[in-house]
Amino acid sequence: MKNMMSLLWVLLIAGCSPNGTDYVPVKDVSIEGEWENVNEKAVFYRTLTFTDSSAVFTSRGDTIYRFKYYLDPASRTLWLTDAFNKKLSAKVIKSDKDSLVLDRLWELNTKQRFFKTKAK
Repeated sequence: MKNMMSLLWVLLIAGCSPNGTDYVPVKDVSIEGEWENVNEKAVFYRTLTFTDSSAVFTSRGDTIYRFKYYLDPASRTLWLTDAFNKKLSAKVIKSDKDSLVLDRLWELNTKQRFFKTKAK
């Protein structure tokens, strides 16, 4: 029983480690470009396009969402501001040349995963 408790503590601490598979070092945070949702059945936010300070998201219903964005690399926080000046944030869990993982996106409160689209 004592060994089992020790093992559980080790697993708990290892699971909380910032060195998990989705963690990205601060200096490597980059989101510019075009991203596509990994979930092919996603209705909202199927594609994301980030340029200098603008973001455009699309949905399955041909709706286009436009935002101003700011990325705080120190806290790995993406701040979005819509046309009505509503602001929401999302933590950038992972961002590399091929994938983008956010803990939430706008009003979707679940982890959102995207892959970088190929240049056309």
